[in-house]
Amino acid sequence: MLAGVERVTAREGYDLIIAHSSESFDKEVANARNLFHKRVDGLIASLAFETRNLDHFKQFTDRGIPIIFFDRVERNNDYTVVVIDNYKCGYEATKHLIDQGCKELPT
Repeated sequence: MLAGVERVTAREGYDLIIAHSSESFDKEVANARNLFHKRVDGLIASLAFETRNLDHFKQFTDRGIPIIFFDRVERNNDYTVVVIDNYKCGYEATKHLIDQGCKELPT
């Protein structure tokens, strides 16, 4: 995912800053604060496993800075989200293997 985002942002003349929360809510809040102070043009974010609320992203929306959430998202808000239908992906992968003649899982 990151390689694709980097390719598009570079082509459009943007720099990509990557911040990792290590699944920590506190680190996610600190990263958001740091990126806000760096005056980023937008955020693409996947929420930490520990995320309890989205208050730390309000400063971006208050300033009109766009945010897109992907992977782990909060659906009960007005943010733009990108999610994968894991059930459908699993079905399509399994169907592809069956169509290729696979009958058993490897041992």
